[in-house]
Amino acid sequence: MSRVHSAWRAVRGFWDVQVELQERLVLLNRPWEQEMLHWVDGELHGRTAPPADGRRRSVTTGGWCPCSRGAR
Repeated sequence: MSRVHSAWRAVRGFWDVQVELQERLVLLNRPWEQEMLHWVDGELHGRTAPPADGRRRSVTTGGWCPCSRGAR
């Protein structure tokens, strides 16, 4: 069972990285969303309030935003 578990963890890790990269690409292709308020590393970025639909727009699931591009 440990080999199956190890293989599953590797596939899951690969998938998580692919999702994060896709989210980053989407954010880079939508620069106007950088202006929506969001928190990154304890700093508030943006100027306008995001829509009330609850969708994350300015950061990835991992917490990356294009504003912090040089930092990471």
